[in-house]
Amino acid sequence: MEETNNKDVKFKCTSEGLLPLRELEVTIKGAEFKNNDLSIVRSKEDKRYNLKLYDTDIALLDELSAVSSVSRNTLIAFVIDGVLMSLLREVGSVDTEVFIAHAADSLVGEKVADLNVPWVTKYFQHRVDTAYENTMKYGNPGISYRSDEEINYRDRLKAEMENARAAGDKRKEEEIQQELNESSGHSASFFAVKEKLTGDAK
Repeated sequence: MEETNNKDVKFKCTSEGLLPLRELEVTIKGAEFKNNDLSIVRSKEDKRYNLKLYDTDIALLDELSAVSSVSRNTLIAFVIDGVLMSLLREVGSVDTEVFIAHAADSLVGEKVADLNVPWVTKYFQHRVDTAYENTMKYGNPGISYRSDEEINYRDRLKAEMENARAAGDKRKEEEIQQELNESSGHSASFFAVKEKLTGDAK
């Protein structure tokens, strides 16, 4: 097969459906695919980063690879995965950690939801989705509603917010927003990270 970037691809194949057998030459014209920009896919799937490893690290990886029959690259992936998860959990508040994790998942897009996931993950996916929704709404994966008292309190704050907004009282709006945030069940870091990632601190 002959192949060059953004040019025609030519290869030969044998047609088994015809008698006698014939050798066919197939040409795929690259110009016909010029509107299909795969750069976004490549940037997500094929990114490579330089990783500095010391000789002792490589020696250890090679020994572990030999003992476990796991490739060096896979072992490195496990290490990175463990470090990233540890750093994520060190943020200190579940709602903020989940928000950051979801933001990372969103960068990957639909690939996160493809079929190449363990069956146990699929089995518990509904619970995961529910825990995520609860965390985003109420700041806790185990809480799925607010009490009547909490609802009434927040409704009163929202009404006061409308009055302050109508009066052009920015200072009062900020004070009420602070109360709304504090009564939401979310940590202070949640709103700080949300504002940094989305531009919206509410």
